[in-house]
Amino acid sequence: RLDAEDPDVRLAAALVLGHANGPVISQSLIGRVSQDPACHPETWIALMACRGPQIDQFLAFATAQPKLLGSLNRARVYWARITN
Repeated sequence: RLDAEDPDVRLAAALVLGHANGPVISQSLIGRVSQDPACHPETWIALMACRGPQIDQFLAFATAQPKLLGSLNRARVYWARITN
């Protein structure tokens, strides 16, 4: 559902995936954003909602990579807008 037309559906999918967490989900999300950093911001939100050392390492890596940083920051801004 992260590729759905409706942004509300994508956001719901992101929140469920982030809540489910786990190494398989984390690895899948890392793969998605690595292959297509400009993917929907909800994919990045799902990734940021996951927890664990694998996620922490990838997000630290992403903040130092211009190709990834723009999309990560776009998702952070989107998340801040909808949670405030």
